[in-house]
Amino acid sequence: MKTRAFRYLVSGGTSFTVEYGSFLALYYLGHQSAVVSNTISFILSLVTSFTLNKYWVFKSEQQARQVSHQLVIYSVAATCNVLITDVAIHWLVNIDVPAFIAKMTLIIAVACWNFLLFQKLIFKSR
Repeated sequence: MKTRAFRYLVSGGTSFTVEYGSFLALYYLGHQSAVVSNTISFILSLVTSFTLNKYWVFKSEQQARQVSHQLVIYSVAATCNVLITDVAIHWLVNIDVPAFIAKMTLIIAVACWNFLLFQKLIFKSR
């Protein structure tokens, strides 16, 4: 279990770098809105996160049909996450929370609830 938690932190750090880095680039350099930047960065991180969590953190090696099922559940969870964070980042930026702080706060919140979701539902051991 300690190894899984460590791997989740490393995977999360990698996904964080992809998500936060692309958010900052899109928002501050690309002059995109906070919601557009959040959505695109979240999708980029989703691909990184799914791959690392499935094959390295939780070492989930099911057959193709089960992988499809995992991907569907993962995608539904990700869609809920991005919708919640889009609303939250829009609200936070509108009340003058700096975008980089709002995004960081939301990434931390999502990482916490996702660990439980991944372990108990998506990549659960049989």
